Amino acid sequence: MSNSNPQKHDDKAGPNESAAGAAKGSKHDYEVGYCRPPKQHQFQRGQSGNPRGRRRQPVSKKATWEKLMNELVTLHEQGKTRRVTKYECLCLSHLTKAIKGDTRSTKFVIEEAERAGFGDLGAERALISDNNLTAPSGLLFEGIDPNLLLDDEKVELARLGTIMDLGGGFTALSNRDFERAKEIANKGMGKDITL
Repeated sequence: MSNSNPQKHDDKAGPNESAAGAAKGSKHDYEVGYCRPPKQHQFQRGQSGNPRGRRRQPVSKKATWEKLMNELVTLHEQGKTRRVTKYECLCLSHLTKAIKGDTRSTKFVIEEAERAGFGDLGAERALISDNNLTAPSGLLFEGIDPNLLLDDEKVELARLGTIMDLGGGFTALSNRDFERAKEIANKGMGKDITL
């Protein structure tokens, strides 16, 4: 006698399914709902959920300069080739010009050395002559005794000299600036400027 009792069926199984069928169905049936996406839309094993990756952050100006200055370039010196950073190449170039007497390169080298922590170069800074005779303003500063000038006159003369250096000579000065430069230069040379 086969006695089939409906109460022996598994609670999870439907009325028309046996306990074995319910167990088999629980493996393959998948209830879609909250936090349970369909199988075809779930992340696959070994596949990234964000294939394009994280969005790139904007690069700061400092990081850009660090990258540029640390790039390597080939330098040829005295028949030898070596690789140096662009920053090192820039410093070597200015150092070479400074040794040859370029005051702007000398100023750059000393300021960079101080910024890098290479001792106190105040004494060396004092040796930089603002009256480089190869510069257009050299003619303006030639023969001037700074002790004969007031501080304001020295500052004004330095400003006029910078205008001359940048502009290519006396022609860069306006008529008023030219007359003022001549007046200060004559006073610095000890010439009598009273009329």
